[in-house]
Amino acid sequence: MSRRLPRRSPVLLVAARLAAFDLRRYLGGGMLWALFYVIPVLTGLVLKGLFDQISGQRVATLDASLWLCAAFVAVEASRGATFWLALTVWPYWWNGVATTLRANVLRSIVTARGPAATRLPHSPGEAVSRFRDDVNDLVVLTDNVVDLIGALLFGVGAVLIMASIDPVITVALVLPVAVVVVLNRMLRAVVRRLHARARRLGASVTAFIGETFGGVLAIKTAGAEEAVLERLREHNRRRRRAAVKDRLAMDMLDTATAATVEVSVGLVLLLAAPAMRRGEFTVGDLALFTSYVG
Repeated sequence: MSRRLPRRSPVLLVAARLAAFDLRRYLGGGMLWALFYVIPVLTGLVLKGLFDQISGQRVATLDASLWLCAAFVAVEASRGATFWLALTVWPYWWNGVATTLRANVLRSIVTARGPAATRLPHSPGEAVSRFRDDVNDLVVLTDNVVDLIGALLFGVGAVLIMASIDPVITVALVLPVAVVVVLNRMLRAVVRRLHARARRLGASVTAFIGETFGGVLAIKTAGAEEAVLERLREHNRRRRRAAVKDRLAMDMLDTATAATVEVSVGLVLLLAAPAMRRGEFTVGDLALFTSYVG
């Protein structure tokens, strides 16, 4: 990654350059996180075999059941080891990128031509929140690409396996997820507007505090302490209202997403019961479907 980012770089271009800043750690840690997301595909297959053994869908032997239990423990242990290994690699990239980006922005403010005051879009106090929040958002965006890739790989594998067992139940599982995706797309503009307003008002509070400390002598000379405090309270009231609306919108989306898991489990139970009576759907299949739903 170049030490200076273009001023008008698109967000995705900036994210790509952040990933390339330490490509070896980004790819290495990214593969570990993707593997962490994909391993549950094996967990579901092992559970299917184990429950089929226990329920008598297969010729049950003690050795086979023990081997399947051992395989389940091995898969989960490998997933835990992958998680901890990823945690040892990823912070080096995360902290390095965030620190370098903040240093680049600070260097551009300090060393660019012209008065320093003209290089900030707003007050110096608001720049503090931009250094903290905007940089963090860019790093989180680049980080979430890895999670998205891992989740997509798991999703594709899980859907293919479930469709090979029972396409009807698989479609019933996918439908609630599709509804949530459509809901997220419909509310995206609203959530973005609420989030931007909460961020803007939070920055205004930081800016006002910075200006207050900068002009503390003038405030004391004019005896305006109470007026300044009241103005700060008003800024905080507006910020609180905006933050509550932003948090409420995000919690509603999170609740809707979490509810799809419960709805999907209920659909599996409703649709699987007749198929299980007919012998077309085993207890192992039910264990596999419910393990993939989350």
